[in-house]
Amino acid sequence: MEERFRFRVWDKEKKRFEYDFFLDQDGDLHFLDEEDYVGTSTRMVSLNDFVIQQCTGLKDSEGNLIYEGDILLKEKSGIKSQLTVEWGEMTPCCCGSTGVGFNFEQVFTYDDSDRVSLKYAKIIGNIFEGVENEKD
Repeated sequence: MEERFRFRVWDKEKKRFEYDFFLDQDGDLHFLDEEDYVGTSTRMVSLNDFVIQQCTGLKDSEGNLIYEGDILLKEKSGIKSQLTVEWGEMTPCCCGSTGVGFNFEQVFTYDDSDRVSLKYAKIIGNIFEGVENEKD
């Protein structure tokens, strides 16, 4: 589950996701310089211009990693439900106590062995780019 520690950032100006970056010990965001991709040169940017999102460590029905901010569609037995993956306070259905984590319980299903599964859920968009048009 090392994917759980992957991140992406949304560039508000360029309106796209970036994946080749790091945060230094002071919390400053650095991108590998596009001119010199050997990693010896970086550019520091203001966090105000970017939104950092963490990977949940889970994959959708098509094998895509699910990140905070992704919009999922679950379709099972002709019933569709849509949910945005968010980080925050949640109440797990099994114990009733609150905690902090990724909240997308509505798309979980239980397979024959009662394990939680996302096999009926797929990523259809994200909070920045919107939802893909469904193809019939």
